[in-house]
Amino acid sequence: VEWHTQFLPHEESIALLADCDVVVLPYEDTSEASSAAARGALSSRRPVAVTPIQIFEELGEAGYRLPGTDSRAIAKGLIDFLGDEALRKHTLSAALDWLERYDWKAVARRLHAMIQGLGRAEHRRKDRPPRASA
Repeated sequence: VEWHTQFLPHEESIALLADCDVVVLPYEDTSEASSAAARGALSSRRPVAVTPIQIFEELGEAGYRLPGTDSRAIAKGLIDFLGDEALRKHTLSAALDWLERYDWKAVARRLHAMIQGLGRAEHRRKDRPPRASA
């Protein structure tokens, strides 16, 4: 385990995370809606283990759920995760899929398609003759 407590440029942080066997995000409950740290951890392209709290739900199988937030549960979960190569590969594969799905270019394409579809639907609605009232 290495501790880096100073501010590091994003690229340097990701490079350090990429050298890890697993990236662990041992959070306790928070009122945050999502985790930027999880996105950064996933972008290291290493398996990510997270505590079972709401902000990590959006990861689905892209983050291995540790069995709890206390130190014993985290330790047991990490021992199990590190001992199961197939599970780590599955988690990493799901993480790479997650990164592809939520890539800004992919999100922009989906948003653009939705806006175009709404525009076409509105155009068709305006072209219809008015309905007769009863």
